Amino acid sequence: MKKRVGLLLIAITICFFSLGCNKTATIDNHIFETDLKSDSGYTWKSLRMDNEYIDNIECLVDDNIVYSKYENGVTNLVFYNYNITDKQTYRLGSIKDPYINSGDVVVVGNEVFFYCNRVVGIEKYPDGKLENSLYKINVGDHKLQKIASDSTDQTLIYVKVCKDKIISLKGKKNKKKSITYLDSYDVSGGKNKKFDILISKDYNRKKENGEVLYNFAVYQSKIYALVRLKNSSGKDSWIIEKYNCAGNYIDSLKLDKKIINLLKNERISKFEMSGKYGFIRTFSGSGVLFRVASGKTVAKIINKIDLDIAIPGRDKKADYALVYSRDTGEIWNIDSRHNKLNKIDLPYEYLNYLYTDNGKILISSDNTVYGELDSFLTKK
Repeated sequence: MKKRVGLLLIAITICFFSLGCNKTATIDNHIFETDLKSDSGYTWKSLRMDNEYIDNIECLVDDNIVYSKYENGVTNLVFYNYNITDKQTYRLGSIKDPYINSGDVVVVGNEVFFYCNRVVGIEKYPDGKLENSLYKINVGDHKLQKIASDSTDQTLIYVKVCKDKIISLKGKKNKKKSITYLDSYDVSGGKNKKFDILISKDYNRKKENGEVLYNFAVYQSKIYALVRLKNSSGKDSWIIEKYNCAGNYIDSLKLDKKIINLLKNERISKFEMSGKYGFIRTFSGSGVLFRVASGKTVAKIINKIDLDIAIPGRDKKADYALVYSRDTGEIWNIDSRHNKLNKIDLPYEYLNYLYTDNGKILISSDNTVYGELDSFLTKK
């Protein structure tokens, strides 16, 4: 009996010092609550970010701020989440020797999906080959996990979700053609664990004609593909093609000349649809908010400096989207239920970023606040 008790005490001691036994260890906080305010039934928290330990905020989900930090130079990309409710920080895991982190994430339930690539050395490619891996963060379990890998030539991979499938924009090339395509990966727990190509576009680099898929959006289980077409005479045109989640074509609409002029010689960093509205942002920071009417796009706000969008982290309250100007601090709410665009009256002169999730919002300007979105969704 004494021997059994002794073994039990040893097991408990090992469990305690290893911080195991199905519990995740916490680390020192680098996000701090500095103030708490309540007004008209709404609660707002002021937060202080220790930016020396935070390189990028990935998303907001379930009262958690998920962020990343490069450590040991750039040889280790580490992910953390700070729980705003219990004021604890958890280390989620790390990616060793990352090449490029796409920085685009999608949230399904309490799981965050994104791509990060590495250059891997194999016998056939002595200089290394680009391997893009799909990762999953489970916010509830505080774990980072690689779930699939794919070989592509495109470094930045954009992701969305459509009926429990991760939709990704990827690119490959051969001697003559550049191929851009959307594929899907089932994360619902089914047996199909492979990438299925849904939509593919070919561009002949030698003849300089064909189609290029520049970016895509998903709204209400429909895929919107932003496609640039170039014919043999060198004439350009841009269209938005609409598909269902299985990749079946539905219809398309053309972009108007004002939007096309903005997109010339630009790469597209963001494309979103919300109700009858759409948003496009370029890598140079310019952007356009447009409305769809009678099968056409009509620009509503165009070429604002540092125009950006914050969309809901999850679909539970995806009846709004926020467009904002980093340079001026202006914010517009797209009310997709009523297809209206409302300007929000807030006293910001500039904005660093906005993150939203399921009715909550994180706003960064000269200070950082976290609270309920409904408390300021009013017309100006």
